Amino acid sequence: MTEATNEPEVLRLNDVYVQFVNKVGTTKAVNGVSFTLRRGHILGVVGESGSGKSVTALSIMRLVPFPGQISRGAIHFDGTDLLQKSDDQMRRIRGNRISLVPQDPVTGLNPTVTIGQQLIEGITAHMKLGKKEVRDLCLAALRRVGLPDAENIMARYAFQLSGGQAQRVLIAMAMALNPAVLIADEPTSALDSTVQAQILGEIRRLRDTLGTSVVLITHDMGVIAQTADEVAVMYGGTIVEYGSVRDVFRRPTHPYTYALLQTLPRLDRPVQHLQAIPGMPPDMVNLPEQCAFLPRCPKARNECRLQFRPPLAIADGEDQHAVACYNPMIQV
Repeated sequence: MTEATNEPEVLRLNDVYVQFVNKVGTTKAVNGVSFTLRRGHILGVVGESGSGKSVTALSIMRLVPFPGQISRGAIHFDGTDLLQKSDDQMRRIRGNRISLVPQDPVTGLNPTVTIGQQLIEGITAHMKLGKKEVRDLCLAALRRVGLPDAENIMARYAFQLSGGQAQRVLIAMAMALNPAVLIADEPTSALDSTVQAQILGEIRRLRDTLGTSVVLITHDMGVIAQTADEVAVMYGGTIVEYGSVRDVFRRPTHPYTYALLQTLPRLDRPVQHLQAIPGMPPDMVNLPEQCAFLPRCPKARNECRLQFRPPLAIADGEDQHAVACYNPMIQV
């Protein structure tokens, strides 16, 4: 994993809010998310289902589905705010400068079109090249993600691929034009442990060989430990803890991060009692002004009940460990 902290900034989210307004009410899916992604770094975004991870990814791509809308904030990429770009400008950026690997490897592919045709369409949408040049690019992209029988894969349809092959094809499509940022949304959730390790290895290799910056979204703390350089822990649509993977895993500071780590089995303990997190995730339609983790928190005190949720406080020092908590497990 990358240790240096002085790489140039590639992507920065500042206080981003995303809401879905319907007859039921207003779903506050993302509530003031801020983070920075640096060149050649892998940022892991982790949290339970419904914490706002995928909506955050879609907001970066400006692909939040109706009736969702980005109601506030800024998303800076390449020196400009993506929220100020026109639709045409965003179409030129998507798949070219920023790429997204969707959650489901099978439904992420068109079942009626061959893999080769889908790759070719993605490349020709951004570059004017001859047929042979485009085909060579497609084959190179497939081989780069560990698919040696690239000619055969090009001729297949999605239903003719295994889950691991489909996931590699999606990564190949996303990386075909060497984007500056790759957003991988749960890239290993439907795969067995062997294929999962291979896919994570491919993501790390792409980072190392091409300098690609990666936002890796997952619910699996083990995946974060294996792959990421920094981690942002999300709960209730906001980031509650942020820091280097090494520091956050050694010193989990927010009660939610600590609780997540207690649910994992450990090889260094012969006798273990895995602990579930009591209670349920918050109702995103009726999200409280206080800390959303309050009803499930063993460390809550009066200050937590009486005040708005605290801001994410960045500590001094190399690791920049930050926590949004009035009563953290460890003082940063």
